[in-house]
Amino acid sequence: MTAIITGAALLTPGELGTLGGAVTAVFILTNSLRSVFNWNPKVVGLLLSFLVAFFGVWVLNDHSLPAWVVAIPNGALIYSSAAGMASISNAGHFLSKADERSRQISGSAESNTRNFAEEISGTKTFWRPWF
Repeated sequence: MTAIITGAALLTPGELGTLGGAVTAVFILTNSLRSVFNWNPKVVGLLLSFLVAFFGVWVLNDHSLPAWVVAIPNGALIYSSAAGMASISNAGHFLSKADERSRQISGSAESNTRNFAEEISGTKTFWRPWF
């Protein structure tokens, strides 16, 4: 039996309150904004992570100082997880390019390393690491 995913079931407001939902939202929004506007994903991801964490405190109606203070490490956790997803999502592409490039190496190792780095950084895909 296969389950059919409807548009309303992909990411619900209740799931944004979980770590997985918050990380997914930050990851997708950051990569989308980078792809469309070429914004720096490190900065956008960090801002979105803290916005989601502070929004969670606001929605819970617990406006005490400890709740707002705990939102800071929660925002950092969301950011670290989303950045990790971005790094892992591109690992297969990077390794396949590395294998392809290692077969084509000719000349000095330093120039080949520089050319490979330029080749990888020049790719414009949705699934790129933030660092």
